[in-house]
Amino acid sequence: MQCARCGGKVEEDWVACPKCGLSLVLSPPEAVVARILIKTIGGAIRAAQAIEEAEAKKKKKFGEADAIRIEREVVEDIEKVLLDVTDTYEHEVKKSKKKKE
Repeated sequence: MQCARCGGKVEEDWVACPKCGLSLVLSPPEAVVARILIKTIGGAIRAAQAIEEAEAKKKKKFGEADAIRIEREVVEDIEKVLLDVTDTYEHEVKKSKKKKE
């Protein structure tokens, strides 16, 4: 099999061309990148907040710990919304490709 972009050799079960990086999966590449970024950034923020919350509890600053827990929940909600937007985008791209065929 050959890559549609660069003509490099690819196998059917590969997810990307090793020569040019073209995504070989059905999802648009920007949707995949967006999903990875959203999960990575959201996870990093939640991990930092979990550490802050634990430190606040250790220092018996329970009001501060509660505020940090609420912040973490807000980050989770934002992450869900962003993933929904990405899923909607991906669906619309696939739908428009089907219409063109």
